[in-house]
Amino acid sequence: MIKGIGIDLTDVMRFTRIASSKRTMERAFSEREMEWAGADPVRLTIIWSIKEAIVKALGIGFGQGIGWRDVGLDFLTASNGQQSEFVGKVAHLTHKARIGVNGPRILFSEKTLVVIGFDCQNDQWLVSYSCTSNEVMSTVIWM
Repeated sequence: MIKGIGIDLTDVMRFTRIASSKRTMERAFSEREMEWAGADPVRLTIIWSIKEAIVKALGIGFGQGIGWRDVGLDFLTASNGQQSEFVGKVAHLTHKARIGVNGPRILFSEKTLVVIGFDCQNDQWLVSYSCTSNEVMSTVIWM
């Protein structure tokens, strides 16, 4: 059964202007997220778009008691397993603060589709995004 669907389309240039201050970056992104993204505006927009889609799937939004860092993402590299986490109020909404996946589940390449699957007790989250240098589209299905 589908509990929620979230879709987000973010313009890279517009988001880059919004997130250009160090204070905004520190409020919006965890250290792990900033490490993965570096200074790449497309990667920062990918993280933002996925976070937006997640809170939309939950039926809430940022500014409704949910902070930007209440959703944390950590992306798979060749040397680690994928971990995603919900913290703060989002963790309470999903009834579990940490979601883990054993083994590689993500294939990442710039400008291509990625699908992330992870389980949270009896819940499953499917995350997909596609990007160009101009836009990032993210879709989240919470089942």
